[in-house]
Amino acid sequence: MGRRQEAVEDVPCGNTVAMVGLDQFITKNATITGEKCEDAHTIKAMKFSVSPVVRVAVEPKIASDLPKLVEGLKRLAKSDPMVQCSIEETGEHIIAGAGELHLEICLKDLQDDFMGGAEIRISDPVVSFRETVSATSDHIVMSKSPNKHNRLYLQVGEGGRRRGRDRGGRRAAAAAHHHPLPPPPPPGPPHGGRPGRGDRRGQGRPPGRPQGARQDPV
Repeated sequence: MGRRQEAVEDVPCGNTVAMVGLDQFITKNATITGEKCEDAHTIKAMKFSVSPVVRVAVEPKIASDLPKLVEGLKRLAKSDPMVQCSIEETGEHIIAGAGELHLEICLKDLQDDFMGGAEIRISDPVVSFRETVSATSDHIVMSKSPNKHNRLYLQVGEGGRRRGRDRGGRRAAAAAHHHPLPPPPPPGPPHGGRPGRGDRRGQGRPPGRPQGARQDPV
């Protein structure tokens, strides 16, 4: 920060100092106190008005530089309080920042300062959209079932709750997560008995012809 570095015994409040050797114990931020200090309080972590929503995947151009990339991502995550570095299930190394300019600075620091100039491949930035419901909707929408015989009326409320009404006027409220419906009751016995032989005896006989009657040839 200055032209030269000076070692000091103590620093009064309100001054900025640089300390060496703490990066292996601190991830983002921490509060440092003396061993005998009993009335010290933890400094509150900073809060930002933006969140890291722009993500890129990075990989080394040379496979032997993978350890440099892993170590560089760890150092990058410690140096920037907002950047997030993670590994996906597919093995991709992801860097998330607040915007394209923020990511550009982080990637330059990663390649030049933390990896010693090793070349990396950078994917196209991807923006994560995160939305939620803040108030109850002012109108009700209608939808139909696939067979076009049932109408469903839905209204979204605060907290992700959905309110619906079917064609018969019955109301239902379900949380945002799925609640399985109870299984339908087993079918009951069919109405009426099975037709007997006596019911099938007259089937297929032309009307007006009595049972057992013979017809003489003409």
